[in-house]
Amino acid sequence: YILWDGVSDTKAYAIYGQGTYAFNDRLKLTVGARYNKEEKQGDLVYNLFGFVGGPDFYLGAPPGTAWADVLDDDWDAVTPKVALDYKFTDDVMGYLSATRGFKSGGFNLLAGQAPYDPEKLWSYEAGVKTRWMDGRVIANVSAFLYDYEDMQVGKVVNTSAVVTNAAAATIMGAEAEVRALLGGGFELNAGLSLLDTEYDEFITEDPYWVGT
Repeated sequence: YILWDGVSDTKAYAIYGQGTYAFNDRLKLTVGARYNKEEKQGDLVYNLFGFVGGPDFYLGAPPGTAWADVLDDDWDAVTPKVALDYKFTDDVMGYLSATRGFKSGGFNLLAGQAPYDPEKLWSYEAGVKTRWMDGRVIANVSAFLYDYEDMQVGKVVNTSAVVTNAAAATIMGAEAEVRALLGGGFELNAGLSLLDTEYDEFITEDPYWVGT
């Protein structure tokens, strides 16, 4: 028989605050920050026809080490946000923003692996929001850049699907949308998105099968 089973427990805590300062009727600055902390614990059982695999087998851990010892970790981060809004007119507003993002590390209970690291990014965005024809037409455009660190991705290592951290990745793009009230109960919605994505550095080769 084959038995592969696991359980995990997650506790998440956060505290945050945000404030906006108006320099005048047109220019506003918004600043905020969030503190994130996650604690995760897990346990794993792998029994293959009577062979019980533990972290000593999968990870080279010292004999006697249990999965509950390995699958026990916590991560925290401070994620700030800064945004600047400017009203060119009552119907045209431009904005700039920079935000830090955080995704905690974790465990992959479908594979015997050590905890993987958190994923972090800086998100930058600039755009313009507009209203026309007494608000019956709304048109918005924006451009953005996501700069990832230790991006969490899946790959196959020694026939097992594991989660690992890519060194870095970049996503750039632009979006445009239009919403228009046509009358008679009809509304028009149209949008366009452009994306340019790439891994800045990521080794996908299976270390157990080099060159194959």
